[in-house]
Amino acid sequence: VASPQARYVQLEARLKQSAGAGPRLDSVALSYLQRNLRPQVTQVTVHPPGEGFQKPLSVTGDIEVLGLDPPDAADPREQAARAGQPAATTFSRKIYQRGLQTLSWKAEDANQDALTYDLLYRRAGEGAFRPLRRGLTEQVYAWDTMSLPDGRYVVKVVASDGLSNPESLALSGDMEGASFDVDNTPPRLEAALAGPGLVRVQARDEGGVVRRAEFSVDGQRWQEVHPQDGINDGPSEVYELRPRLGPGSGPHVVVVRVTDQLGNRASARVDLP
Repeated sequence: VASPQARYVQLEARLKQSAGAGPRLDSVALSYLQRNLRPQVTQVTVHPPGEGFQKPLSVTGDIEVLGLDPPDAADPREQAARAGQPAATTFSRKIYQRGLQTLSWKAEDANQDALTYDLLYRRAGEGAFRPLRRGLTEQVYAWDTMSLPDGRYVVKVVASDGLSNPESLALSGDMEGASFDVDNTPPRLEAALAGPGLVRVQARDEGGVVRRAEFSVDGQRWQEVHPQDGINDGPSEVYELRPRLGPGSGPHVVVVRVTDQLGNRASARVDLP
């Protein structure tokens, strides 16, 4: 008799005498199926845009991004080498790649079952999640967002113990990460002469905030310039600059570039007489 409260099972054996010999119990074998518990996703981390991690091991010798789907390998030997790599369990040196959005997570299972992970995503304002990647075994994924429309997105991680349990008994748990912005469009930039030696710059960023503006005269080093309101904190900023021109007659070339909060850049050229 199994007790629903206590962790024990009580057994009773009834033996009958046969052919004049006394009954004897030699052994007892007990089989049981552990109750499956639902896995839990305990943390979802959305890393800064563009931040990735280099794989600890590289088959080709090139820099490979941890969690990023590799391109199709034409050489079967290269495919076999990739498949034989051990799973990466720790992050290594940070690298930067424009358009990359790295996601990592932590999950636990009380039964110590092997877990796989599905990633789902939705755009802010949408109700339904769409599949992004299924059957992951590592707790990191690097998403190349260059093909996505600009906007704010949310990712959900679903952990499943289906590898260690029958389909009818498998369970899953999920957790949403913090929302993040996808902005792959550079700012719009207009620069023109506004007077003798005066360059006026108008920068607009539809998907975010203008964070930095710089200029260079005749290919010399970049110099930062501040907006008229004193701080780069809006989607539209206005700059005015009077470049110090070197000795010699003109013309001179002034190149202005602006950078938004996700690293997208735009540049413009102004010729000074």
